[in-house]
Amino acid sequence: MARAAELFAEPPHIQKLDVLAYKLPRVPLSTPDTKALLLRFAAKSGNEDKVEQFLRSMQPVVEGEIDTKAWFAIRLQEGELGFLTLSRIKVGDSGISPAMCPES
Repeated sequence: MARAAELFAEPPHIQKLDVLAYKLPRVPLSTPDTKALLLRFAAKSGNEDKVEQFLRSMQPVVEGEIDTKAWFAIRLQEGELGFLTLSRIKVGDSGISPAMCPES
């Protein structure tokens, strides 16, 4: 961090998070995937436990998705929830399976 002032516009923001569920690659990737998608959101007041349970319930769905190489359901310090997914994202594709989004 000796060069932080020279390199960064602002000091780094270090944030701890809880991993609620995850999928890791079963075998080493033959070619590295360098694109990922981070989705963060806030649950409506009183629904935090339901959103956490929804994220945990997605693990079996994600395990069955061949193109999803790694996935983490997370809870951030500020009460935000979300997931990070590493998949074969195509240009113009969000990389989010419709199964990962709660019904409206």
